[in-house]
Amino acid sequence: MTTAASKPRVLTDESVPASVGKMLQHHGYDVKKVGEIVPAGSADPVVCQAAVQAGRILIAVDKDMRQHAKDRGPRPGRFPNLHLIFLSCRETESADRVEAALSFIEHEHELAIAAGTRMWVDIGTSSMRTHR
Repeated sequence: MTTAASKPRVLTDESVPASVGKMLQHHGYDVKKVGEIVPAGSADPVVCQAAVQAGRILIAVDKDMRQHAKDRGPRPGRFPNLHLIFLSCRETESADRVEAALSFIEHEHELAIAAGTRMWVDIGTSSMRTHR
């Protein structure tokens, strides 16, 4: 079981509902919003790089963020070390879906850290999946 001290640190993108961050904080997660780490309105690559440098999982709903994580390997402009939770569920159910996935997210993060790879979890309305 993940302790509060070992829970992953999280960065929520600007379009992620505030309820997601509040729920994660309620569960003991260290949550920062984009405006707290980089200026609000920063370009997606700047946000991705900030998440990597800060050692935080990026939570996003923006399909462009998904594209940044999609390409593998050390290509210019791509982020092979970006840990990403992509929310493809309805905004109104985002916090509940993430809460239901917490043990899954923690497990995937532990596996990624142990293997030296990235974590990428998609949370949809009726499914949750990982990309390894």
